[in-house]
Amino acid sequence: MHTLLLDFQNTRRHSGWLNFLYLTSGLIAVALLVVYFLTLQTAIDKLESRRTSIEHQAHHTTRSTHRSAEDEQQLRAEVKDANEVLSQLSLPWVALFKDIEASQQQQVALLAIVPDAPRRVIKISGEARDLSAVLGYLRNLQKAKSLKSVYLQNHQVELRTAEKPVHFTILASWAVTP
Repeated sequence: MHTLLLDFQNTRRHSGWLNFLYLTSGLIAVALLVVYFLTLQTAIDKLESRRTSIEHQAHHTTRSTHRSAEDEQQLRAEVKDANEVLSQLSLPWVALFKDIEASQQQQVALLAIVPDAPRRVIKISGEARDLSAVLGYLRNLQKAKSLKSVYLQNHQVELRTAEKPVHFTILASWAVTP
């Protein structure tokens, strides 16, 4: 059997300069890694702040553009409504109704007067005792100064009633434009 030598004090010295070189190179590598990490972290922070800034600008631009489009659309709708009201108010309503009233006959009953202000057209529906009363009323409307292009659009004799009245529709245009 061989003798076993146990040396718990290790009296042999390894070369110190080699251990010092290992330690120094390890510390330099750790320092370089820390510097590299800090450089990358700074670059990431800059890129994140730039991304956040761009997203904020894009969101703000999109939102302001969206609001501007909504505001513009709402403004256009309001202008359109105002123009329609102005157009209807500027029509010669008084002259029109006076002429319709002056053309009235006893044998004719008006059922509806439907104006189409944008097209400057009026539709008059009524009922008369006979076709000659309708034609007389039509001639009276054709003489009115506020109307032009007056014509009988349709007529129908009501055969189910004993008096056989004539239902009619007359179309006319305003002669005077505001």
